[in-house]
Amino acid sequence: MAQYKGENIKIYLPLSYGSSGYERYAQEVIEYAESIFGKDKIIPIRNKMASDEYCELLSKIDVAVFYNNRQQAMGNIAIMLEAGAKVYIRDDTNMWNHYIERGYTLENAFDISKQAFETFASYDISQKETNVELIKKYTNPDNLKVKWENLFNVMLTGDK
Repeated sequence: MAQYKGENIKIYLPLSYGSSGYERYAQEVIEYAESIFGKDKIIPIRNKMASDEYCELLSKIDVAVFYNNRQQAMGNIAIMLEAGAKVYIRDDTNMWNHYIERGYTLENAFDISKQAFETFASYDISQKETNVELIKKYTNPDNLKVKWENLFNVMLTGDK
């Protein structure tokens, strides 16, 4: 994303998780990001927030980039999708297949370095609406209840 350092951009860095000793790594991440984008564009999140406060913060973000190379942050991804954000993840993770097979439109994080800022930041409204509807469908408590009931019935009875 370094090619976007001259753009009007704010970068939120959620760094309030991890085990002891993680603090040094978090500080290195912040310093590295600030060296590229400048302190005025980097907003580190170092303290844990109440879940409703955190969800509200995430819902104000337009573009989310998850560059993790394994299944992580799926709760954050769901929040971002429901909020209508454009979501980038790596296409070499199980998460990519999980979302694509369900019909979501995601962006490949590996493509960011090849994109103009306008492409990176813009989001087709129909893709946004589809993702919002899909995440609501897949996270609907009534739908989840039925799935769990079916699973428990199979476990108890052995019937499929």
